Amino acid sequence: MLGKLLKYDFKSVFKFWWIAALTSFVLSLIGGGCITVLRAERDLPTVVNASAMFVLIIAIVSVCVFCIVPTIIILIRYYKNFFTDEGYLTFTLPVKVKTLINSKLIMSVTLMIATAIVLALDVFTMLGIGFAQEIFSKEFLDRILFLVKELANHVGAYLVLYGVEAVLFVLLSVIGFYLFLFCCITLASVITKKARVVTAIAIYYGVNCIVTFVMEIFVIFGMREIIQRIGALSENMVYPVLGVGLLTVIALFTVFCIMLYTLLFYMTDRKLNLT
Repeated sequence: MLGKLLKYDFKSVFKFWWIAALTSFVLSLIGGGCITVLRAERDLPTVVNASAMFVLIIAIVSVCVFCIVPTIIILIRYYKNFFTDEGYLTFTLPVKVKTLINSKLIMSVTLMIATAIVLALDVFTMLGIGFAQEIFSKEFLDRILFLVKELANHVGAYLVLYGVEAVLFVLLSVIGFYLFLFCCITLASVITKKARVVTAIAIYYGVNCIVTFVMEIFVIFGMREIIQRIGALSENMVYPVLGVGLLTVIALFTVFCIMLYTLLFYMTDRKLNLT
């Protein structure tokens, strides 16, 4: 049943997402052309330069806006599928609540991965067209290759470990982010029936302010101590300690995601009342 739910969820979100993705890619092509015009050695009319700059700004802003489009689509899908009239049909299906949540979560993570790929392609396309001579020159490629070799020589075998940990960290961050948003929407629906969206936004910003305050306290009083301790280590011990530190952060994020998932399941299965 999970496969059928995923098919339905993906069909619902991708019919809007691909339009935004295609638009951002086309605008990245246009933005790259504008950069080429602005960097042209020959003198061009002021109107041409001003128009190119205006279009370039629009292209950059549009590509940046594309970063938040998937989140908006996902949240609208989650809200409509669970907490509008469609929700009555959703919760009458012979499907476990856990399966419904898993479908939304897998769809969200997949959509964000696809968005990250499109954004990387947009940036590479815009810069590749606008700075083609510099980026594709032999000197630039040799410099990149040199930096990669230097990084590999310094980090050594830990480079693969750091890469795996970085991927896990980003993946858990995305999962935790959407679980948190889903919890805000669900909690708002448990608290009130009329102002769900406003309540969800208030819950999000309230919790976010608390978390931000705690993180700032940690950065002020804890990060300095950690940096000093790492700086006092010998060179042979720095990389293993960093690896263990990243694993610790990943473990904490995993616990955080499990707590959010448990809370979301509890509210959806026990507390939610659509009547």
